[in-house]
Amino acid sequence: GDNVGYYSGSRGLTGDVRSTDALLPMYVAGAVISEPPGINSLGDIVGIYYDSSFTIHSFLLSNGSFTTIEAPGGAQALASGINRHGDIVGDLDRSGTTHGFLLRNGKYSVIAVPGAKETSAAGIADEGGDIVGNFADVSRHRVHGFLLSR
Repeated sequence: GDNVGYYSGSRGLTGDVRSTDALLPMYVAGAVISEPPGINSLGDIVGIYYDSSFTIHSFLLSNGSFTTIEAPGGAQALASGINRHGDIVGDLDRSGTTHGFLLRNGKYSVIAVPGAKETSAAGIADEGGDIVGNFADVSRHRVHGFLLSR
């Protein structure tokens, strides 16, 4: 029943958690902006934040413990969804090319819709691990949704 999002307040763009009709501000220490787009049934939150030099980082907030999520090979990971098993999905940006990713048990898997110019993973289901997102066709003029089902 909890929701996450962000709003613009006196401290700039700020993440929040809405629980039982109360708005609970969420700040990432030292961050200029925090955006928590994903929460699971256990209350684990994933999102992105910008540090003081405006570099984007992803994070996991679980049981009060904050962890920065770093992608391998210098790619930029933008976490957007998490399921109750701790599987995280989002986007990887490598030199201007975006692909989706699945982070499961500490290992990254790239998600790329065949023939697409860019792929973005947005959410992952608890049961079965189905992944949803969108992709841009080769012309980048049209965006389509996808379901990746195991």
